[in-house]
Amino acid sequence: MSLNLLDLVKGQLTDEVVGKAASFLGESKESTETGLTNAIPALLGGVMSKASSKEGASDLLGMVTKPEVTGVLGNLTSLFGGSESGSNLGAGLLKGVLGDKLGGVTDLIGSVAGFKNSGSASGLLKMAAPLLMGVIGKQVGNSGVSGLTSLLAGQKEHLEKVAPAGLLDKLSSTLGVASLGGLVGGLTSSFTGGSEAKASTASTAKTSAPNQQKEPKKGGSKFWPILLLLAALAGIFFFWKSCGSDVKNVAGNVKDGVVNVAEGTAGAVADGANAVGGAISDGAGAVADGASAVGGAVVDGAEGAVNAVADGASAVGGAVVDGANAIYEGGASLVGKTVKGFEYLGEFFSRKLKNGTELVIPSKGFENNLVNFIESDQPVDKTTWFDLRRIVFKTGSAELDERSMGQIDNVVAILNAYPNVHLKIGGYTDNTGSAQTNKVVSAKRAAAVLNALVAKGIDKSRLASEGYGVEHPIASNDTAEGRALNRRVSARVTQK
Repeated sequence: MSLNLLDLVKGQLTDEVVGKAASFLGESKESTETGLTNAIPALLGGVMSKASSKEGASDLLGMVTKPEVTGVLGNLTSLFGGSESGSNLGAGLLKGVLGDKLGGVTDLIGSVAGFKNSGSASGLLKMAAPLLMGVIGKQVGNSGVSGLTSLLAGQKEHLEKVAPAGLLDKLSSTLGVASLGGLVGGLTSSFTGGSEAKASTASTAKTSAPNQQKEPKKGGSKFWPILLLLAALAGIFFFWKSCGSDVKNVAGNVKDGVVNVAEGTAGAVADGANAVGGAISDGAGAVADGASAVGGAVVDGAEGAVNAVADGASAVGGAVVDGANAIYEGGASLVGKTVKGFEYLGEFFSRKLKNGTELVIPSKGFENNLVNFIESDQPVDKTTWFDLRRIVFKTGSAELDERSMGQIDNVVAILNAYPNVHLKIGGYTDNTGSAQTNKVVSAKRAAAVLNALVAKGIDKSRLASEGYGVEHPIASNDTAEGRALNRRVSARVTQK
């Protein structure tokens, strides 16, 4: 029997998860359960309808294999608690799957669930869609479009057993298909080169000629092996022909990918060079104002170049690793090996997390060190901290610079991959200014990082933050370079 997606989804809907949804929607737990009982099968029907064409199946594969979709299974309490990032993700998935049928499906779920609030059906669907798509994506893995359609084609029997009475008929009408069988038929016919249609035509031709003399049965069986062999050869021939266009499309995609990687890497190199060049220019101009200002400008230039490397590295897949390392080598050579920044990164590589998510990260960076610690047998303690070197704040404030978002996204991906992990964020300053002011600033900056993670769907109960001000320096505050190193945000694991 085929894998039952509905059972897998049901297994994720714990009492806590359903309770979170009911609380956020302002509905009773009973009506929320009724809504989910109808919403999940309805969405699965919509997914099957979407996958009944080649273009739709290809679009669907792109949706279910996104890291943010497969990663949602690690933080369902946040999703069903109404997090903004989860709601936005759900809205995009619903639009992609249901298109202009979304309003009809929303009305259908609202009518059968008996919600008291007008927006509850829409809110519930935004929670249910990422859950269902995440389960599908996890099962599909790297098996491609054929694996996706094969998985979905086996869901008819499960849907008919589980869906509440009358739901599938109403859903078929809403989606504009004759029946659930029509959805399953579409899944197969779109990917078989039309062989089902040819068989149907042959069957119709046979029944339309009732007076045609039937072949005698006696002795006919000896021809069947030959006929079956011919049919198999014909099937292989048509399959080969149908694959021709797909091979061309793959070749075209590879070509486009190579061009995009080349262009993206070139752009990243240019950005890195401009950032370093600008920093050197600023440093030269600052000579007139004093030697200490020169040191600060050079360090800022190094941090800018580091962020350019990170942005370039996270932009594309495995092929960007070489480009990132080229930027690393070129930038380090340009600003000088004595400037702190580049040597703290190491070479970039692709690392796969526990849930299958892949990150392109520096070997000596925060992300790799954090994952190494999480996956090791080393116990949690209060002294093992990891510096987030690519977290940058706007000058004189606790507001995160946009350049920080790449590392924030990586931390979110790690926390989604390891749902038992809790973190504490620490903020630190140099010794410039009063100790009390520095402690307040460092606390605000640590809290800003925490809030950025929560905004991207991480449950706040898994996080804590504290500002330490001038405490725990990692370098001398006697130089501009040392002070730059002491102005940092770090994190330690409090549970794993």
